[in-house]
Amino acid sequence: MPATVLIDGAEVFITAGSLIVDNKVGKKGTASFVAHTSTSLYFQEHQEVEVYDDNNVLAFSGYIKNPKAQKPGFQSSLNQTIQCVDQTWLAEKRVLARVYTNKTCGAIVQDIADTVLAQEGVTVAQIFDGLQPSPTLYPSKTLYPNGNIGLLPSATFAYCTVTQALDALVKQASSAGIPYYWQIDQNKQLWFVPYTAVTNTTIVDGTT
Repeated sequence: MPATVLIDGAEVFITAGSLIVDNKVGKKGTASFVAHTSTSLYFQEHQEVEVYDDNNVLAFSGYIKNPKAQKPGFQSSLNQTIQCVDQTWLAEKRVLARVYTNKTCGAIVQDIADTVLAQEGVTVAQIFDGLQPSPTLYPSKTLYPNGNIGLLPSATFAYCTVTQALDALVKQASSAGIPYYWQIDQNKQLWFVPYTAVTNTTIVDGTT
């Protein structure tokens, strides 16, 4: 079965060969395709898009950006070129105005998740806040390890986007020498972890 594309929950007909999905760890994911529709259906900015692979597994979810419709000749149909951004848009659209004192990076991320991103339907997949992961502490809102770089005396976010705040926290957390990233995946789950936190189960042994 070929890939399936839904827009606001309704399946759309995609021109063969036009679907491109680009997912990268720690980077914004994108998708694009050409949808063939009737002239009565125009897709709009920020409509939600889901892409399922040929195993019916959700491979991408996000939102339409800058849709363009073109009528091919005299046919009673439209070719609509759709560009999509991934779920990180939920962080880009929200503004944060808050001051944190003596908190770890992970504690701040947890608070942002609880107080801001939760309103967008985002849940926490994993927040890594130390040299070793502590699955018994998260998602506790009161117990945290000491943090990979200790407590931050003060962290001020003056009406920046949540994306900018998380970028700053990634930079701060990475200053200990282990690169971090943050991401909201296709399941609307937030990750704030080192690049080594999630490993591929494939074993390379010379035959794979």
